[in-house]
Amino acid sequence: MSILDKIFGDFNEKKAWREMEKRAKALPEDYYNAYKAMQKYLWNTGSVMV
Repeated sequence: MSILDKIFGDFNEKKAWREMEKRAKALPEDYYNAYKAMQKYLWNTGSVMV
């Protein structure tokens, strides 16, 4: 693992995240609002196990 990977993270993961957000924005408004609510809940209460 290079120092850049440690600082910036894996660029493939960032690309996948952006693609997922793009697909979410294409959802109907009610579904998108539910997606954002679940995302907010998980960001606030969940933890990432590494």
